[in-house]
Amino acid sequence: MTTVRRSALWRDAGFLKLWAAQTVSAFGDQVTILALPLLAVTTLEASAGQMGVLRAAETAPILVVGLFAGVWIDRLRRRPILIAADLGRAVLLLAIPAAAWLDVLRIELLYVVGILVGTLTVFFEVARQSYVTTVVERGRLVDANSKLQVTNSASEVVGPGIAGALVQILGAPITVLLDAASFVVSGALIGRIRSAESAPATRPPGSNIWHEMRAGLRHVVHDPILRTLAGATGSGNIFENARYAVLVLFMSDDLGLKPGAIGLVLGAGSLGYFFGAFLPGWTANRFGLGRAIVGSMVVIWCGELLFPFAAGPDRIAVPILIVALFLTGLAAAPYDVNQFSLRQAITPDAILGRVNASMRVVIRGAVPIGALLGGLIGELVGLRAVMIFASFGGLSSLLWLWRSPVPAMQAIPLREEA
Repeated sequence: MTTVRRSALWRDAGFLKLWAAQTVSAFGDQVTILALPLLAVTTLEASAGQMGVLRAAETAPILVVGLFAGVWIDRLRRRPILIAADLGRAVLLLAIPAAAWLDVLRIELLYVVGILVGTLTVFFEVARQSYVTTVVERGRLVDANSKLQVTNSASEVVGPGIAGALVQILGAPITVLLDAASFVVSGALIGRIRSAESAPATRPPGSNIWHEMRAGLRHVVHDPILRTLAGATGSGNIFENARYAVLVLFMSDDLGLKPGAIGLVLGAGSLGYFFGAFLPGWTANRFGLGRAIVGSMVVIWCGELLFPFAAGPDRIAVPILIVALFLTGLAAAPYDVNQFSLRQAITPDAILGRVNASMRVVIRGAVPIGALLGGLIGELVGLRAVMIFASFGGLSSLLWLWRSPVPAMQAIPLREEA
């Protein structure tokens, strides 16, 4: 095993350009997430059902095209895919302000743009996750992914506020136009990266897209570390999203919190995640990679156990919820970065795109399952029952990790060790 090397990334021109592109793209994504619904509500007077369809259109592509994306990303060089995805999203978003100015904007156009932009985002994210190992040597993956995560977290904390201000000052169509420009900037930055990217691996004779998709899934299932990380993160997502599906309703109806207090509580989670994004490298070096991953999950579970105890007057319930969300966010960032860096390091480059896509489908596919479970339990038993179910169900993630090779790992393995 090798120790994590932390130097030189600030002087690595290729990584800095990728980091800058990801930062611009992340803030652009936050603008889209808020601007499109606001456009639908303020300009088109969309109904609740139409808003639900719009949200589904933006998030469903991972389940539909995720595995296909992994195959194509392994067949082609990744930098051109990143550039094409950025420029494609820019062109699609330009259709919205154009339609608004021509007075032909309809909700159906937002559906189509949402689906297509979401599809290109799947290709971009899977390709970016795979391309990082081209720009950064594997011994520095934790440090690189930590820096990328900091800007992701920052965009989630301040991005909605910036997007809301832009919509209020400039209007939704102009805001979407600025978002399109952000993708052009991101594509231009990636186009200037000069890191040598090896040619894709030669496909075996008789191979087709279905065989290659199954190969990616088989690799995840048969590799004990990837299987563990998929199981731990996927099961965690089920219970976490069961809680989040009804958390606002729980705070409003059961606890009687006002909108301002609810906003304060929810902001604590994003703030915890932002601060936690600075911790992955330190925790991996201080405790060892495996213990850092397991320890982060322990802290997450401790935070989750607090949710059912939120009760009584606001001065008691609000601090409990703030601590619970801050703790889960603070530990989620080092868990995410360290486990993701480990996945990148141990996966052969020839299959990295398919493995990233397979992991993404398993992990993200758990989100709607958890949300449906939370809604069902809330309807049948009650909202506090969902908090209890989600808190104790989160123990399943720890059980996945505990009986695996992960806790014994000291550092990111080198390519030849992997």
